Amino acid sequence: MRFQCSFCSSIVSTDLPPKTRLECVSCGHSCFVPSTPFEEHCIIGDFVIGEEIGSGSIGKVYRAEQLSLGREVALKILSPELSSAKFIDSFLHEARAASQLSHANLVQAYAVGEEDGVCYLAMNYINGETLSDRLEREKRIPADEALHIVQQVAEALFYAWDDSRLIHRDVKPDNIMITTDGIVKLTDMGLAITQGDWNAEAEISGSPSYMSPEQFAGEELDCRCDIYSLGVTLYQMISGKLPFVGESFQEIASQHFNEDPPPLHRLSVGVTLKVSHLVKKMMEKLPEDRFPDYEILLKSLWNLRHATAPDSSLIPDIHTISIHHLDYNLQKKSYKNIVSTRKKVKQLKGRRDALFWTLLTVFPVPIVILVVFLFIMESNKEPDITNVYETKMQVLALRCSSSEYLLPNLREQAGELLFKLKKLKQPTLRQELILWQVRYYIQYIENQQLKNELRDQKVLLENNLKQELRLPEKLSEKK
Repeated sequence: MRFQCSFCSSIVSTDLPPKTRLECVSCGHSCFVPSTPFEEHCIIGDFVIGEEIGSGSIGKVYRAEQLSLGREVALKILSPELSSAKFIDSFLHEARAASQLSHANLVQAYAVGEEDGVCYLAMNYINGETLSDRLEREKRIPADEALHIVQQVAEALFYAWDDSRLIHRDVKPDNIMITTDGIVKLTDMGLAITQGDWNAEAEISGSPSYMSPEQFAGEELDCRCDIYSLGVTLYQMISGKLPFVGESFQEIASQHFNEDPPPLHRLSVGVTLKVSHLVKKMMEKLPEDRFPDYEILLKSLWNLRHATAPDSSLIPDIHTISIHHLDYNLQKKSYKNIVSTRKKVKQLKGRRDALFWTLLTVFPVPIVILVVFLFIMESNKEPDITNVYETKMQVLALRCSSSEYLLPNLREQAGELLFKLKKLKQPTLRQELILWQVRYYIQYIENQQLKNELRDQKVLLENNLKQELRLPEKLSEKK
């Protein structure tokens, strides 16, 4: 066993039994051999074990320090009682899967090894808490912040799928970490498989409350399996409870297959229909009814967040290299300022209305005179009608050049414009120009109408002449 001296931090190596007293070679102080190889100050591989920060089904996670690089890491140690070939293979599989991926929203593996029959995996240390811990403390998370967390997890899943066709198979709050800077990290690749590794005889794995129907059925999986689990996680964040709860594996599986959870907008006040529909689509029973891939899911999340975020400028773009901390305190402060401003506006409006009714009650006669005066002035005011008439002239010119059947109607419209323009007491130069245009078009329309009448008369005369010329021929034929 190796451990650090509690006085000088030098490394002590011994084969003595636990709790045995011995003297440090470096400083001469007496110290005791730790009871187990996993206590604080014990050393495994290149890492000094610190406090325990988490535990799972196959081992525990400790805060540790890497001696060679002097950096802080999270050290996951496989429980000695699970040191069978099956669990060791699963443990090493997680290490390989995590080491092949490097993304801002994924936990990065540093090293994997074995010492005295104990397997360990070193990962980057996350200064924060799991989403599960936060839900246990706060019960539920505001809709936009929940969407912000899901957006980051979806970015991690997109990267893993796009890079290696990797399926996580265990997306849930216990495997989602949130740093003190607000960065979300997806952890625990122990159940992850690539799409090519799936086979019909593969063991059904996952957490029942979050598993997709196709996981329960042992069917072929793709990225839509993780989209379903992410939808369940989002549902839990917003509503504060799981959509499916049962006492047995079979009961929960039956609910995933046959039951629809209550819509979110009916469970939580302030949740919009759009948010409710997005979660519902993520949790559709059939994979083909869900979002087909992460690209479309991320675009939907991005568009939706522009309707839910207090400050849309803080929404990160899709596929950003690093999603920065979203300062919800700042957003809440902005929201409070908006509410405060609205209250002030409402108060000012109330004071204005009160002043108006006071004046109306105390000084009715002057107000009536003022209203009548303003009405008269408004009635005599010459409106700026230049733009209106110009538009009508353009339409009129177009019609005149395109159709002869509209001429009577156009003549009537032009006459109305001319009448209104003549009523202007002091027309501007622009309006004078329009007046001459109207007169021109009236003359043009009348000329066109005259041409049409002459043409019609000419056609009529020609027809009559033809009939007169044919009359002798018809008489001769009768004879």
